[in-house]
Amino acid sequence: METLKTGVLTGAVQVMVTCIVGYGFARFRFPGKKIWFALVLFVLIVPMQTIMSGYYLQMHTFKPFGLGSGISLLGTYWTFWLPALFGFGLRSSIYIYLYRQFFRGQPRELEEAATVDGCGTFGIFWRIMLPGATSIIITAFLFALVWQWNDNYMASYFQVHNKTTLAISLQALPNSLPRLEIQSGKDTGRVVYNTYTMVSMIQAGCLLMILPVLVIYIVLQRYFTESISRSGIVG
Repeated sequence: METLKTGVLTGAVQVMVTCIVGYGFARFRFPGKKIWFALVLFVLIVPMQTIMSGYYLQMHTFKPFGLGSGISLLGTYWTFWLPALFGFGLRSSIYIYLYRQFFRGQPRELEEAATVDGCGTFGIFWRIMLPGATSIIITAFLFALVWQWNDNYMASYFQVHNKTTLAISLQALPNSLPRLEIQSGKDTGRVVYNTYTMVSMIQAGCLLMILPVLVIYIVLQRYFTESISRSGIVG
């Protein structure tokens, strides 16, 4: 349940927000557009570790709109949801780039025809552009799901009330098995964890970890390949 809240839900929010941002970069003109998009791409080469200290302090004394003395969001799900809500979540720049490439390839005649029919800016995005972007939305969701599902850095840094995700539990599994051996020694039927048994249990944990993502990818594979070819990022 912890992984669903911090991983799947965060990824879903990222997909929706970055879709709007990518559409704005692709179809609108505004001052400093190229500079802002260059900054978005620049975030890709900045390791998360370099900004983690500042991010931690912001979450510790979060001030909405710079007002008030600040509230602490540490230990809550908002440490994951808030960056995704503002398009600054894990790997959000890649999703923005994918959406921008996709929407740039859409013919402007569709927007012109919708404008003639009295459709506004939001209506064009919601009724014309978004239904045709199903494949790219699914691809962005797959990327977000995999990265959020496997993330153990932010999940361990901002644990919610000492709850752990699957990635953290899997990482701690090799250290947990010896403790299980000690506890089992108190019973009459002693369970001995040798090297082969521990490796087998760790491999089983890895399989259970990747199985849901693997099943989702197999089901949505055709949308993934279609979006890659339509977004123009081939070769």
